[in-house]
Amino acid sequence: MKMHPDSFDIDIVGCNSTFGNLLRFVRGVESTFRMLVEVVGKTVHLVRRENSPKEQMIGVRGYGHAFPDAYTTWAHDVQPSKSHHRIIRCRFGKLDLLMRQSSDGYIEEDNDKSPSTAMPSPAIDEDIANLLGDLTIEPSPTKSTKIGQLEVVDGGQLTPQSSAFDLKTRSIKAIDRDTLGEELPRLWVMQIPNFILAHHKYGTFCNIEVSNIRDDIENWEKSHQADLRRLSALLHRIISMALEKEGTLLEIVRVQEGVLEIRERLPEAGVAFSTEVKEKWLKWLEDTEEDTEEIDDDSDSGSGDFTECNEECGYCGKCSS
Repeated sequence: MKMHPDSFDIDIVGCNSTFGNLLRFVRGVESTFRMLVEVVGKTVHLVRRENSPKEQMIGVRGYGHAFPDAYTTWAHDVQPSKSHHRIIRCRFGKLDLLMRQSSDGYIEEDNDKSPSTAMPSPAIDEDIANLLGDLTIEPSPTKSTKIGQLEVVDGGQLTPQSSAFDLKTRSIKAIDRDTLGEELPRLWVMQIPNFILAHHKYGTFCNIEVSNIRDDIENWEKSHQADLRRLSALLHRIISMALEKEGTLLEIVRVQEGVLEIRERLPEAGVAFSTEVKEKWLKWLEDTEEDTEEIDDDSDSGSGDFTECNEECGYCGKCSS
């Protein structure tokens, strides 16, 4: 609401985690997840309810945090920030989606440097540092507003989605593994066009690749049309059930390879909105005056009516309520 005072139509709100989990379900990938379903006006919200992001994963080793700490920079005005989140609007299956996603950073558009593969040597290490030193987070301005313990700061400029990148680190032993292929479903959900893959040898990074993956994402989309049709049908099904049972607090649960359960949730699960925030959000939604702007039309996700249920989809055929 702060960044976009003029409202617009929104059918469903979620994050890359909730949408990604639903995509894994329709693809038949084993996964366990839980999300709350909240309705405000005619907009359905999918709210992630899983382990705390602060929970330590005992026994997991790697350098996924050490690498960005060493090779990416936070502007002075936003230190000591911990993460960067974006909200993107897109059109999928004749639905207007709003999605929050975390982003590892962005590459400045005036940086015309080509992808790099590095080997350990002082000169090459300096080149890597110079390349990745340009990966920055936009500075925050000084103007701010405090609401209770929440401080809202506005200013600077919008960073286009085309500049965002996703970052993964792997051991050099996994250099022949198709890491990008494994990550493409998630990157398709997030619509992030740049991918950085860094391999290390006992903690020393010796192979760093910065790639534009637009074509890879488009090819993945073209080859997974059946999955995307099932995802579209499932989203329509969830919206229909949520609006039908608007007065009932629902949750969506799946355990490993089990069915997708849409069920009434227990009171201790809590709610996603305080009364004050819900009223403000509802007022903003009701102020919609402009026509829906299609940032991404249906042609990008295949042709045909994605809401149409058929033998292949059957609204996934695995849902229970």
